Amino acid sequence: MTNVLSPEQLSAQELCDLYRRRWQIESAFLLTKRLLELGYLWVGHRQGVQIQILATLIFYPVLNPLVGQVAMALSQPKEKISVAMVFPSLYYVAKAVTRGENPDVVSYLAKRAKLFGLVKAERKRHRERDALSQEIGGLCPSVDTNDRVGRKCNNVCLTWNDQSVRLERVLFLEIFKPDGLAF
Repeated sequence: MTNVLSPEQLSAQELCDLYRRRWQIESAFLLTKRLLELGYLWVGHRQGVQIQILATLIFYPVLNPLVGQVAMALSQPKEKISVAMVFPSLYYVAKAVTRGENPDVVSYLAKRAKLFGLVKAERKRHRERDALSQEIGGLCPSVDTNDRVGRKCNNVCLTWNDQSVRLERVLFLEIFKPDGLAF
């Protein structure tokens, strides 16, 4: 996690915040790669790869607010809208435009949300993972840097010792590691 061993240089709260930010960045790259098909390179030449990456990174900030607008139109939280399904649904919006229709993208997608599968189904494992993530997130702010006693929450234990803070978790990777990301 870090090579900073002194609690005076990096508090438990800062460590948790840094780790949370790291995984947000990792998750954003994984999501961008998977959803915008950046894992498949159209060309082998370096300049072509750079163009593909740049075009993908330019498109993602356009797609992300669209997902938020669709969520608002459907009165759903943004997390319930599948970015993976909104992206290919834009093909049908483009087809409607070529047929001479002039659809509002958000209303077009919202009207056909069920057909396109835009709203994610809630799965038991996601509810359990989210609940555990909430517990872990709630654990970090309560850690006192002067407290040398570990605080436990399920299988998570924050322990202060003289050298470092250790985060021990039996199933830690299952919670924070996005699918397909190798260590």
